[in-house]
Amino acid sequence: MILIAAIDPGKTTGIALLDVKGNVIKVTSLHNARTKEIINFIIKHGKPIIIASDVNPVPHKVKKIASQLGAVLFYPSVPMRIKEKLRIIKGYDINFNNYHEIDALAAAIKAYKRYRNFFAKLNYNEKEIELKIKNRKAWLKK
Repeated sequence: MILIAAIDPGKTTGIALLDVKGNVIKVTSLHNARTKEIINFIIKHGKPIIIASDVNPVPHKVKKIASQLGAVLFYPSVPMRIKEKLRIIKGYDINFNNYHEIDALAAAIKAYKRYRNFFAKLNYNEKEIELKIKNRKAWLKK
């Protein structure tokens, strides 16, 4: 499965995973997670093509994960405000354990909304989408 993954790093790391249709696959948090543990968690659920952050500048750990996964890095031009995050996640029936999960889901949804027209234009199966993106990453650039 092709994924959009958002990461809110820290002592508690929030992770949100969406498919390319915008469906929530998983929202969780990991405590004291190392980079490798975060990567393993994400790839256990699929192939991330976008790694998103809710802040700018992007935390080093998020940049590192995007680079190691060969994914496009998405981040807002200015850090997302709490009001914006709450507006974005409104309507999602998810029981959050902490604000890191909210931050991650808001970032994932924002990334999805930014690229949903791109995904909608593709009438390919996931393997073909993955190949197209791998060969044409520039399509996803800001």
